[in-house]
Amino acid sequence: MSRPSNRKCPAAPILFAFLFVSAAVLNAQQAARSGDAAPSGLDPAARQPASSIGLKFSGGWKIEAEGEDGGPKTLGALLGKGKAVVLIFLSARDPATLACAERIARLGEDCLKKSVTIVGVGVGRNETIQELKAIDEQYDWNFPVVRDADQAIARGLKARHTPQVMLLDSAGRVRYSGPIDDCWFDGRRVKDNSARNALDALLAGKKISNPEPNYYGGESIR
Repeated sequence: MSRPSNRKCPAAPILFAFLFVSAAVLNAQQAARSGDAAPSGLDPAARQPASSIGLKFSGGWKIEAEGEDGGPKTLGALLGKGKAVVLIFLSARDPATLACAERIARLGEDCLKKSVTIVGVGVGRNETIQELKAIDEQYDWNFPVVRDADQAIARGLKARHTPQVMLLDSAGRVRYSGPIDDCWFDGRRVKDNSARNALDALLAGKKISNPEPNYYGGESIR
């Protein structure tokens, strides 16, 4: 009868090292995300958007809208002139837009009270103006929603994710570009109403303290 071997399995140290490294990587990822981490699956490009501050609005950008004869054909015809304009880049099929839908409605109400023009700009490549209109009606948004069919508006203002708020001053230049707040996936965790704070500062003639916050966004605009 052969005697059992006392020799250790050479694979054991390798397996232990692999498990140790994997645990370290996992812990590092969890620490980086912190306690209010956003859900996984976000495009890294949405975390570091290209700067939009100072970019100029173009009234000639084409839009698709509902209404008689298709409604206004350009964004400029819809906006007119005012002391400020709020654009919200969104998508009817984007979970992040839907998660923020009630907060978007409240921002729309604030803009109405302050005589500020607000427009929702749909940027989903395959969605229709009818889908956007349905979301508009479902959440009782009190502002027009149009479709940026060729994404010229999104490209022109360097919008990178949905939902993303752009605040333009009376000269048509971007003064704020970022999320509606700091926790799109859970309104109960919001600590910084960044878009509303930026609007209040602009209307009061004050400096916007955080014009381009680097919070996580939803889906990337492509």
